[in-house]
Amino acid sequence: MTIFRGARIIVRNSILLVDTTLLNLNAGKNMYDAVISAAMSRTRPILITAASTMVGAVIILADPIFGGIAVSLLFGLFVSTVLTLVVVPLGCLSIGEETFRKVAQAQACPAG
Repeated sequence: MTIFRGARIIVRNSILLVDTTLLNLNAGKNMYDAVISAAMSRTRPILITAASTMVGAVIILADPIFGGIAVSLLFGLFVSTVLTLVVVPLGCLSIGEETFRKVAQAQACPAG
């Protein structure tokens, strides 16, 4: 259960970061500015989500049965938060502005 909770947080944060980048591209920003702006605007919510989950895991550390799970959750959330804030923006930049513009345009005006 704990593994799924951590994975859900990571995926949600990454999706919101990419979605904010797409919204910035639709607003007319270039790729670099869109990624930086998205990372800046999403950093606080990502850190708050990770911190609140870590506080809950710290409480469980005292339990002899669930202490190991709490350590795993703490370490995993720390690493995944850092990777989300570093790797996802770098991945967006490495994919390229052309690909992101196509996705942003498709998202802005759905076929129908």
